[in-house]
Amino acid sequence: MKINMFDISLLLNRVIQKQGLPFLFHDGSYSKPAQNNKEQLLRIVDDYLKQHQYGQYFVTVNVEELSKSFLEEENTKKCIVAKLQRESTNKDRFIGLKY
Repeated sequence: MKINMFDISLLLNRVIQKQGLPFLFHDGSYSKPAQNNKEQLLRIVDDYLKQHQYGQYFVTVNVEELSKSFLEEENTKKCIVAKLQRESTNKDRFIGLKY
């Protein structure tokens, strides 16, 4: 999570400066912070990017890391671009690119 925070601070600095790459990709599923902390971090980054109308943050998370109400709220706002249930066969791996 410390690495994520460092990366996010660099992203937000690029947003302020409007310089450099205005996006960040994280494989957030490798760490398991407390549910409330992950939700709060995602809300803060989302609010910041919307306030500045600049930048994008893409993150993968395991469904069990977030509350059902948070997932429903983000789905309503169309912030979730893909939802997959990982199976033991790993047949539903995903990569998505949007231009």
